[in-house]
Amino acid sequence: DILSQLIHARDEEGRQLDNSELRDELRTMLVAGHDTTASTMAWALYFIHHRAEISRSLSDEIAPLGNIPTPQQLNQLIYLEAVCQEALRLHPPIQLSVRQVKQTMSLGGWTIQPGENVAVSLRLLHTAPEVWEDGTEFRPERFLGRTYAPWEYAPFGGGGRRCVGAAFGAFELRVVLGTLLAAARFE
Repeated sequence: DILSQLIHARDEEGRQLDNSELRDELRTMLVAGHDTTASTMAWALYFIHHRAEISRSLSDEIAPLGNIPTPQQLNQLIYLEAVCQEALRLHPPIQLSVRQVKQTMSLGGWTIQPGENVAVSLRLLHTAPEVWEDGTEFRPERFLGRTYAPWEYAPFGGGGRRCVGAAFGAFELRVVLGTLLAAARFE
């Protein structure tokens, strides 16, 4: 679990988080995580109800589970996961993934020196025409039977600084969205 990982985490010098740092990390994860999940869920609901075939496909997948599906059941739904991934693609929880350069590098004809920051716009990454055909359109089927490389799809950032709550956030999004769709019909 995330708490255990934080308790046992060590930095480059082998130092653990003190109680104050641990509290701040947990507070950030709980507050920021719920806010970003809520925002992504709002976008998912918008897109689901913007295209009737998406709403029907989700209803068909969720209906056999009844009005109160378990988190485990919802976590197994392939189309629900694809809808969530597509919502995260078009509206990632963070807009920029910023990293500090550790050694001189060349990027697009520019030389970037150690200590300078580089940023990737996740929205631009997630709509790059080389990867995403009609990249501004909401099409969950992109994620059916296909996975994307971290340099193509990174809604929670990437590398060693990827969001610690990414797996939980993705799970939470599927469970809450699936629970809402199982229990109610929205207009």
